[in-house]
Amino acid sequence: MKRISTRYEQPTRTGLTLLEVLVSLAILGGALTAIGRLTSNGVTAALRCQHDTDAALRCRSQLDLLLAGTAPIRDVPWQAFADDPQWRWSATLLPATDRQLVTLTVAVERTGTKPTNFQLTQFIRQSRLKVRP
Repeated sequence: MKRISTRYEQPTRTGLTLLEVLVSLAILGGALTAIGRLTSNGVTAALRCQHDTDAALRCRSQLDLLLAGTAPIRDVPWQAFADDPQWRWSATLLPATDRQLVTLTVAVERTGTKPTNFQLTQFIRQSRLKVRP
């Protein structure tokens, strides 16, 4: 006589269910979206940093050129840089609280899709403004 087993034997699994595959794909998609967003934010921040640094260097360079005496120190309306027309600069002279000093402000800005601006102000003696023979 044959013996009948009353115990239920569970079959062994050899693959993944459709639900497990869908959940795995959803998790993978979310992770890839987050990584893509972080990369995009990093590139945007790096580009902004590069423009800010370029603005500071251009501004310092233009202020140094004026202080070195390559051109007379005076008010200069906005004018473009020779090497890149997206960048422009201006200089403004204002009286200081001390009558022997004036404030020279040099401003630089970049026009375009991502505008950037920077300015430096320095006190200089009033005697530096006089034209030398």
